Amino acid sequence: SCVIVGHGGLALERLAQEKFAAVLMDCQMPVMDGYTATRHIRAGAVAGLDPHLPIIALTAYAMPDDRRKCLAAGMDDYVAKPIRTEALKDALERCGIHTEAAAVTATAAVIDRSVLDPEQVAQLRDMPGSKH
Repeated sequence: SCVIVGHGGLALERLAQEKFAAVLMDCQMPVMDGYTATRHIRAGAVAGLDPHLPIIALTAYAMPDDRRKCLAAGMDDYVAKPIRTEALKDALERCGIHTEAAAVTATAAVIDRSVLDPEQVAQLRDMPGSKH
């Protein structure tokens, strides 16, 4: 199971309240991006949270420099969007979290619609060549 929040600040709040096996950290979020949130976690700024908690970057940017930027921020691994189940499973296992393939599902299946900007979704749907 997973919990989805709208930005890095909310992720830090939630991590202080609950125990998680890992964090799937979106790099580009409003208010506080994933790089900043990761640096806070690694610095021990979240009371009661193990600063070594596995953090896997989720990003639309897939260039080698983007991967290095994620790792430099303290993230343990990197998965490019669109997320493929097998790539996510592999990243979790590289972080020491062993899963069964059936237990790892695409995040689109559990996304909280309240964190999506309806205006941006509409713009994406209206782009030439998009399939609704």
